[in-house]
Amino acid sequence: MMSAGGEQGALQVLDAVERDERQTVLNLAHRALFMLPPNFRPLPHVRALLLNDNQLVMPPMELGRMAQLTELALDHNPQLSMAPFDLGQLTQLQRLNLSCTSISVLPPDIGALQQLTHLSLAQMQLTALPAELGRLCQLQVLRLSDNRLARLPEALGELRELRWLDVSGNDLHALPSSCTQLRRLTSARLARNRFERFPPELLQLPQLVTLSLRGNRIAHLATPLDGMAGLAYLDLRDNRLTTVPEHLAHSRTISLLLIREGNPLQDNEQAVLVRSRHLESEQAGPESDLVGQREAPVGRLPTRHGRRPATSQPSATATAAAAEEIDVSVLYRPL
Repeated sequence: MMSAGGEQGALQVLDAVERDERQTVLNLAHRALFMLPPNFRPLPHVRALLLNDNQLVMPPMELGRMAQLTELALDHNPQLSMAPFDLGQLTQLQRLNLSCTSISVLPPDIGALQQLTHLSLAQMQLTALPAELGRLCQLQVLRLSDNRLARLPEALGELRELRWLDVSGNDLHALPSSCTQLRRLTSARLARNRFERFPPELLQLPQLVTLSLRGNRIAHLATPLDGMAGLAYLDLRDNRLTTVPEHLAHSRTISLLLIREGNPLQDNEQAVLVRSRHLESEQAGPESDLVGQREAPVGRLPTRHGRRPATSQPSATATAAAAEEIDVSVLYRPL
């Protein structure tokens, strides 16, 4: 079932891709599709299948016969409540996006996708993650924001190639101890969770450059961040801090410290900030939250093969919201 316009457009795209084997991207996004067209048949030369921003209710049965795929986009199908049945057969996948669906359970065979480098599972209904996630030995980007996760599996520490981790907007109190093994991690988004203390596992990650702990319940930060030699951006806004630790105010590595907004700082602590070299950065406003980065709003991805176009002038609210999220521009580079 699909709209007349959507069906006609989808059939035209299918016909064009079928006749030209040089076209490796099958873009059926934004077609109001409830299912694939009746005459759809897997094309062996297609490497990217884009079904985002439709009205899919069930995952396409034909995916099991498309083992050559390197990219699969099923995001922004809000009625989609099941992961693809034959997901484990797509062993060549490098990029998988299931964000903004109603999927609540990931199948264990996701661990078979050992070529995967980018995995986006944001704004779903996930309450737990399978231990098999740790088998994704090539994974570099993992986005899990705005789910219902109360804990992360110990297997997370097996993702030794991970560079970007976004678990914003969950119910996390702590990180697994295995996170100390994420030695290549450069960006962590832990905003809008339930952390009451600075996660000690992060202290052993010298490559970490950007860290957001905004919107948690941290009241004290006494431990120096000596082990985080690469940390340049730290967001501690909207916590319960009453003092500014000296090791933060006069850090030689942190170039952007956001701490004043949303914390009940004492009056004398404001003077500490005035004396610190971070004052100018804090006054720069929300657009300076991620230096050099311009991100899409939460749940959106950059325009590529029919994805949503970003607004040319994002509002201050959208920019501030995006500051809590991962730099999604790295999720979809040209293959």
